[in-house]
Amino acid sequence: TEHEPNNTFQTANPITKPDAAVPPGAPHKRSIVGTGNTDDWFSVTLLPGESMTARVNPFFPADYDLEVYDGFNVLVGSSAKGIGAFDLVSWTAGTGLGGPGVPQTFYIRVKPYAATPATSYVLDLDYL
Repeated sequence: TEHEPNNTFQTANPITKPDAAVPPGAPHKRSIVGTGNTDDWFSVTLLPGESMTARVNPFFPADYDLEVYDGFNVLVGSSAKGIGAFDLVSWTAGTGLGGPGVPQTFYIRVKPYAATPATSYVLDLDYL
């Protein structure tokens, strides 16, 4: 579940990679339930070469869009579908400024397009 305040890049809720073992080649999964009509920001940390898929699934009749930014607040990917449709962004962490083996933080923005204080969504994250 998301926790307020997380309406800005600077106040993003950190999400950690699950520790549970998974079969070889299977993703680690994390799901977060969010509500409301304000931006919700989350942060994730990936090592160079690790990939992630973020998927936001709104509950009808809401529409939430999805954006992913790097640590410099530069857009990495986005998705803006219609009401009731899920949005999906996939990306892979590069080497970055810190060099090989240095973790990188990415910021996921769930942006309400057609939402009320009572509407909600599920943000699914697959760590690959």
